[in-house]
Amino acid sequence: MKARFKKVGKTMAASMAIGAVAIVGMFNKFRHEMDRIGKLSQRLEEAPETLQRIGLAAELAGADLETVVKGAQKFVRSVVEATEGSKIYKRAMDVLGLSAKDLLELPLEDQLIALSDAYVNSGKGGAELAAIQDLLGKQGVELLPLLRMGPEALAKAMGEAKVVTSETIDEMQELNDEMTIMSRDLQVGLAPFFKWMSEKLLMLIEQWDRVMGSFRRGGRAVGKLMQGNFSGAIEDVKSAVDIRLNGRVPDVKTPVVEPPEAKRLRLREEYYNSVDGRGSGTANEQRLINELIALTAQIRENNKTAVQYP
Repeated sequence: MKARFKKVGKTMAASMAIGAVAIVGMFNKFRHEMDRIGKLSQRLEEAPETLQRIGLAAELAGADLETVVKGAQKFVRSVVEATEGSKIYKRAMDVLGLSAKDLLELPLEDQLIALSDAYVNSGKGGAELAAIQDLLGKQGVELLPLLRMGPEALAKAMGEAKVVTSETIDEMQELNDEMTIMSRDLQVGLAPFFKWMSEKLLMLIEQWDRVMGSFRRGGRAVGKLMQGNFSGAIEDVKSAVDIRLNGRVPDVKTPVVEPPEAKRLRLREEYYNSVDGRGSGTANEQRLINELIALTAQIRENNKTAVQYP
């Protein structure tokens, strides 16, 4: 019985933990969304409640709230300019069968409903699309999904939208700003720790590179050993050990090519200083003479072709 109650207790604790995580996640999502609505309201100079109602309709239509509101604001400016005598916007209003004077007396939501009604009942041909583009600007095409909902569906979506009060949005904005400042301060305070951690990570990466480099050199040594290249295998083993101990690949000495003229002088000096350099015809003397003859021929050929040696 005790084991059963213990098991039930663990299940309840796990469920409560999952529920708490879900609530925290929901709160964070709500906090960020309300902060976005509040800042968008200030920037676009529209009431937060209006943006929430339009936002639900935009979400149902697959459109972006900010894009919708910007297009709506451009529409309002176009209507104002139509009443002031702009021929472009007045012609666009006439094509869609809209009255600029009547629209100016409506709130933003009702203006969108009127525009949707005009679009749905129009021929939706090239002239109508051009008129929508003129009135809404660059956002015109992106607003078409919202307008295609029709006035009834659009009015229903905005009318049934549950909105958060301006006071709650202001509190969420203030909370979000404070948390942003706290997060920034925390990052600055933890900067020395982050610096220390980055140094340790770099050391680990360096050690990893050292180990892998050592393994690679060791693998090359095994391959050369199997091919019978014992000297090459020994060099790779030395390199592997040096990498493991010192963390670096030993410098490979590049053989220096001795110019023919310098080699001829060296061999000539060796010939004159050799014990057998009296024309005795020993093997060593003959070798030096042969090399000197070959070098002389090479130098002559180099002079003809103007080959330069370092």
